[in-house]
Amino acid sequence: MAGIATKNIDDIYNLLNQLLVGAGQFAINFAFTGWTKNGTAQTIVLPQNEVAYAHKIVRAYASLGTAPGTDKTLTLYVGSNELLSISGAGTYGEAENLNVPIQANTDIVIKAAETTGGAAANCNLTLWFERVF
Repeated sequence: MAGIATKNIDDIYNLLNQLLVGAGQFAINFAFTGWTKNGTAQTIVLPQNEVAYAHKIVRAYASLGTAPGTDKTLTLYVGSNELLSISGAGTYGEAENLNVPIQANTDIVIKAAETTGGAAANCNLTLWFERVF
């Protein structure tokens, strides 16, 4: 009987946690500039961001103050997972069907890879997260 009672308490705890902490989506905005433009993914130096529970990135939106330029591309990543790319004269990119898992208490590491000689600058990246249960 004790095992059954404990399971019920765990279920109630998890349900309350979902209701109180939120089972929905939330967003974090990252603003940065000054990445190395050599065609390889460079880690962006930002304050560390992490969430105390497992979640996944479900959407990403980026806007640039300056476009990459003709025949140039900026690609943004979280860890080794590509999020989106912006090319040429474009200053906006989006990806709305992502499923990038992030484990609990893991730093969110943003990387940028831009074609050598690209001109992109002043990136605002908004990531939408969804809690994983």
